Amino acid sequence: MVALAGVSAEPSLRETRLSRWHPYPAMVPDELAVKLVQKYLSPGCKVLDPFCGSGRMLMAAAAIGADCVGYDVNPLALLLTEAKTASIPLSRAIELRNSAVAASQMRTGVLPIALRSPVKVPWFSEEVGIGLHEILLWINGQDLDRSEKVILAIALSGTTRDTAWIRKSGWKLHRESASVRALPSVSAWKKFIQRLDHYIDHADRIKLIGSVSTKFGDLRDQISGKIDNSSKYDHILTSPPYGDSKTTVQYGAASGIFMDVVSRIIGLEYLFATGISIDRACLGGAAQIQAANVEIKRYWAGATESSNAGRVRKFLEDFDESCAALAKVLKPGGVATLVVGRRTVGGFRVKLDDFVIDQLEGRGFSLLDVSKRRLRNKRLPTHINRFAGSASHDKKVQGSTKTMGEEIVISMRLCGKIS
Repeated sequence: MVALAGVSAEPSLRETRLSRWHPYPAMVPDELAVKLVQKYLSPGCKVLDPFCGSGRMLMAAAAIGADCVGYDVNPLALLLTEAKTASIPLSRAIELRNSAVAASQMRTGVLPIALRSPVKVPWFSEEVGIGLHEILLWINGQDLDRSEKVILAIALSGTTRDTAWIRKSGWKLHRESASVRALPSVSAWKKFIQRLDHYIDHADRIKLIGSVSTKFGDLRDQISGKIDNSSKYDHILTSPPYGDSKTTVQYGAASGIFMDVVSRIIGLEYLFATGISIDRACLGGAAQIQAANVEIKRYWAGATESSNAGRVRKFLEDFDESCAALAKVLKPGGVATLVVGRRTVGGFRVKLDDFVIDQLEGRGFSLLDVSKRRLRNKRLPTHINRFAGSASHDKKVQGSTKTMGEEIVISMRLCGKIS
């Protein structure tokens, strides 16, 4: 494998629209999304991202005039992508921001917000809970169109993240330490206004020439029967999950808290989802079963009868079904580009790149390119200890595991008949 060359585009073309407006787990790097779009896409082509996440791939493609569709099972992902495509006059955004500033000076006497999701511990201070409730009342008191509503909703979701007792160095739902929780609370209103300021400062930097639409759910559930070539895609551009949601980055746990708050906005009630339901909808998230059509030893060297093996089997079986779906919706001659990684499960790497290549080659694809790219600005440590909690010194010595430090970009062309 060879390393990807650096991006030679102008600084503005190294970004995607509103890419840093709201945190999201495992976001594809801006510069990589832009580079892949410049390499493979052209204005007017039809692009699919079946695991769209925060929408960076879609934003990069739409910026050059592609017509894009994104799928995701996480309502936060779809709301964030829609909000990135939403556009309102700068004067209206400033008007809403100033109205929020005025509202922040008032005291309504409301009670702290109470989460409906099944959580074991409190995630907000009383002051923050009151602030979030006041923001919700203010939003619901405005006369908003759809674009304005989703923009405010994402500002509120980001505020929920900023003010919750969630460790900010990663996405997994870990609480801040007791000493941090004892510190004075940050202001929910202040964080909310900062999110609105970010939108005002960044929304006009990158224009979307093409179109973006999103669909809730899994692509595997949306295809049935024969698909006409005119409705198929020219390119699939995506960064799929590297492992099952619950045991890797916990997409659902944190997202469930944010959507618990945001779904109280009038008209967005349908966004409510528990963390468990989001995790179960992801690849490998349903009940573990023995996969009959995936030989995991080729892709993972762990014990085949372990609980870890059950996780790997289920994830790869779901991924195999996704590969079948991709083959059905791509035009003959079309290109699928996937950014994948080798996540460690039970001390052994899951060779997801080899798996993707094998599954797509078996469905009429030919390999165009494989490139390796080192992860930059990685927040997590380079090594973790799987047995850090063990009382055994020998066990701790054995438990040191290198974390994922690179991602792999695979491009394949659909040449033959779809099986």
